Amino acid sequence: CLPALRLLRQMIQIWLQDVHSYTNIFADMQLNHFYRLLQSTKSLLYEPALKRTIQVFMRKLLVQLLVELPRIGSTTIYGNLNKIILATKRWSLIDTRLYIKVILEHLQLKDLISTICSELISIYHCL
Repeated sequence: CLPALRLLRQMIQIWLQDVHSYTNIFADMQLNHFYRLLQSTKSLLYEPALKRTIQVFMRKLLVQLLVELPRIGSTTIYGNLNKIILATKRWSLIDTRLYIKVILEHLQLKDLISTICSELISIYHCL
């Protein structure tokens, strides 16, 4: 499993470099669909041990992200591999949007966390 993991890591690094340096849309599509191909039992890329290893890495990255968020002053309500819900303690939606933008910019400065694609999907206002 280790040689296959090294090969996949090199391949993903090349795709990331192509996306960032040359804005290669095909490399971007490969990155977007890589995990789906790795998960599907019908895919030729499917290997159970490799799937578990990638999931362990993803969980470790999520834990590092969830540890970093309180350091920059946000409160995490819920977090999994698909979404993170934050309590911002901001009263206006404009302030909340700006606060989330600052958080995302700060996270992009971190080497390991910068590989995560993150975006603001929705804002909820509760009392």
